[in-house]
Amino acid sequence: MQFSLRQQRSQAKSSQANRQLIRHAAVRSLKLFGLGLFLALFYYNFADPAYSYIEQKLQTLRWLGVLQRIGLVYFATVLIVLYCGTRGRIAWLTGLCAVYLLGMLYLPYQDSQGNTFSGLLLFGNSFAAWLDHTLLGANTLILPRGYALCF
Repeated sequence: MQFSLRQQRSQAKSSQANRQLIRHAAVRSLKLFGLGLFLALFYYNFADPAYSYIEQKLQTLRWLGVLQRIGLVYFATVLIVLYCGTRGRIAWLTGLCAVYLLGMLYLPYQDSQGNTFSGLLLFGNSFAAWLDHTLLGANTLILPRGYALCF
Protein backbone atom coordinates (compact mmCIF):
# COMPACT_ATOMS: atom_id res chain seq x y z
CA MET A 1 0.00 0.00 0.00
CA GLN A 2 2.79 2.42 0.86
CA PHE A 3 4.33 2.16 -2.61
CA SER A 4 1.05 2.61 -4.46
CA LEU A 5 0.04 5.59 -2.32
CA ARG A 6 3.49 7.16 -2.72
CA GLN A 7 3.24 6.77 -6.49
CA GLN A 8 -0.24 8.26 -6.64
CA ARG A 9 0.62 11.11 -4.24
CA SER A 10 3.70 12.04 -6.25
CA GLN A 11 1.56 12.53 -9.34
CA ALA A 12 -0.64 15.17 -7.70
CA LYS A 13 -0.32 16.68 -4.23
CA SER A 14 -3.53 18.68 -4.08
CA SER A 15 -6.48 18.21 -1.75
CA GLN A 16 -8.45 17.02 -4.79
CA ALA A 17 -5.95 14.17 -5.23
CA ASN A 18 -6.27 13.28 -1.55
CA ARG A 19 -10.05 13.19 -1.89
CA GLN A 20 -9.72 10.84 -4.86
CA LEU A 21 -7.37 8.59 -2.89
CA ILE A 22 -9.74 8.55 0.06
CA ARG A 23 -12.68 7.75 -2.23
CA HIS A 24 -10.66 4.95 -3.84
CA ALA A 25 -9.70 3.58 -0.42
CA ALA A 26 -13.31 3.76 0.80
CA VAL A 27 -14.53 1.85 -2.25
CA ARG A 28 -11.82 -0.78 -1.77
CA SER A 29 -12.66 -1.07 1.93
CA LEU A 30 -16.36 -1.48 1.16
CA LYS A 31 -15.53 -4.15 -1.41
CA LEU A 32 -13.48 -6.05 1.17
CA PHE A 33 -16.26 -5.68 3.73
CA GLY A 34 -18.90 -6.87 1.24
CA LEU A 35 -16.75 -9.77 0.06
CA GLY A 36 -16.31 -10.87 3.66
CA LEU A 37 -20.07 -10.78 4.23
CA PHE A 38 -20.70 -12.64 0.98
CA LEU A 39 -18.23 -15.39 1.86
CA ALA A 40 -19.70 -15.69 5.35
CA LEU A 41 -23.18 -16.16 3.85
CA PHE A 42 -22.15 -18.22 0.82
CA TYR A 43 -22.39 -21.75 2.27
CA TYR A 44 -25.60 -23.78 2.11
CA ASN A 45 -25.84 -27.37 3.35
CA PHE A 46 -27.82 -29.23 0.70
CA ALA A 47 -27.15 -32.62 2.30
CA ASP A 48 -29.03 -31.88 5.53
CA PRO A 49 -32.81 -31.61 5.06
CA ALA A 50 -33.19 -29.95 8.48
CA TYR A 51 -30.68 -27.20 7.61
CA SER A 52 -32.12 -23.73 8.17
CA TYR A 53 -30.18 -21.02 6.34
CA ILE A 54 -31.85 -18.25 8.34
CA GLU A 55 -31.09 -19.77 11.74
CA GLN A 56 -27.62 -21.12 11.02
CA LYS A 57 -26.24 -18.37 8.78
CA LEU A 58 -28.20 -15.12 8.95
CA GLN A 59 -28.80 -15.09 12.71
CA THR A 60 -25.22 -16.09 13.58
CA LEU A 61 -23.45 -13.87 11.06
CA ARG A 62 -20.07 -12.46 12.10
CA TRP A 63 -20.34 -8.85 11.00
CA LEU A 64 -16.66 -8.21 11.72
CA GLY A 65 -14.95 -11.23 10.24
CA VAL A 66 -11.38 -11.25 8.95
CA LEU A 67 -11.99 -9.54 5.59
CA GLN A 68 -14.28 -6.97 7.17
CA ARG A 69 -11.61 -6.08 9.74
CA ILE A 70 -8.96 -5.88 7.03
CA GLY A 71 -11.17 -3.46 5.10
CA LEU A 72 -11.64 -1.19 8.12
CA VAL A 73 -7.96 -1.25 9.04
CA TYR A 74 -6.98 -0.58 5.42
CA PHE A 75 -9.12 2.56 5.34
CA ALA A 76 -7.77 3.80 8.68
CA THR A 77 -4.22 3.14 7.49
CA VAL A 78 -4.79 5.11 4.30
CA LEU A 79 -5.98 8.09 6.34
CA ILE A 80 -2.92 7.88 8.61
CA VAL A 81 -0.53 7.58 5.66
CA LEU A 82 -2.13 10.51 3.83
CA TYR A 83 -2.38 12.95 6.71
CA CYS A 84 0.55 12.04 8.98
CA GLY A 85 4.26 12.25 8.36
CA THR A 86 6.83 9.80 9.64
CA ARG A 87 6.65 11.11 13.21
CA GLY A 88 2.87 10.98 13.15
CA ARG A 89 2.91 7.38 11.95
CA ILE A 90 5.37 6.44 14.67
CA ALA A 91 3.14 8.22 17.21
CA TRP A 92 0.08 6.30 15.96
CA LEU A 93 1.98 3.00 16.13
CA THR A 94 3.31 3.68 19.61
CA GLY A 95 0.00 5.00 20.88
CA LEU A 96 -2.08 2.11 19.57
CA CYS A 97 0.35 -0.47 20.96
CA ALA A 98 0.45 1.31 24.33
CA VAL A 99 -3.35 1.57 24.57
CA TYR A 100 -3.70 -2.11 23.65
CA LEU A 101 -1.08 -3.22 26.18
CA LEU A 102 -2.46 -1.05 28.99
CA GLY A 103 -5.97 -2.28 28.26
CA MET A 104 -4.86 -5.91 28.30
CA LEU A 105 -2.97 -5.50 31.57
CA TYR A 106 -5.07 -3.08 33.62
CA LEU A 107 -8.70 -2.91 32.50
CA PRO A 108 -10.97 -5.15 34.60
CA TYR A 109 -13.60 -7.42 33.07
CA GLN A 110 -16.09 -10.00 34.33
CA ASP A 111 -16.90 -13.53 33.19
CA SER A 112 -20.41 -14.99 33.03
CA GLN A 113 -20.26 -16.04 36.72
CA GLY A 114 -19.45 -12.49 37.89
CA ASN A 115 -15.76 -13.08 38.68
CA THR A 116 -13.64 -10.00 38.04
CA PHE A 117 -10.29 -10.37 36.29
CA SER A 118 -7.53 -7.98 35.31
CA GLY A 119 -4.23 -8.64 33.57
CA LEU A 120 -4.84 -12.24 32.50
CA LEU A 121 -3.33 -13.16 29.15
CA LEU A 122 -4.86 -16.63 28.83
CA PHE A 123 -6.54 -18.11 25.78
CA GLY A 124 -10.20 -17.17 25.98
CA ASN A 125 -9.71 -15.32 29.28
CA SER A 126 -8.22 -11.93 28.52
CA PHE A 127 -9.57 -8.44 28.07
CA ALA A 128 -9.38 -8.80 24.28
CA ALA A 129 -11.34 -12.07 24.39
CA TRP A 130 -13.94 -10.51 26.70
CA LEU A 131 -14.27 -7.44 24.45
CA ASP A 132 -14.58 -9.61 21.34
CA HIS A 133 -17.20 -11.78 23.04
CA THR A 134 -19.14 -8.76 24.33
CA LEU A 135 -19.16 -6.73 21.12
CA LEU A 136 -19.23 -9.45 18.47
CA GLY A 137 -21.03 -12.35 20.12
CA ALA A 138 -20.23 -15.70 21.64
CA ASN A 139 -19.34 -17.55 18.43
CA THR A 140 -16.31 -15.47 17.46
CA LEU A 141 -13.50 -17.12 19.44
CA ILE A 142 -13.72 -20.87 19.03
CA LEU A 143 -14.86 -23.23 16.29
CA PRO A 144 -17.04 -26.17 17.40
CA ARG A 145 -13.96 -28.43 17.47
CA GLY A 146 -12.11 -25.99 19.70
CA TYR A 147 -9.63 -24.49 17.24
CA ALA A 148 -8.82 -20.88 17.99
CA LEU A 149 -9.87 -18.23 15.50
CA CYS A 150 -8.27 -15.24 17.18
CA PHE A 151 -6.57 -14.21 20.40
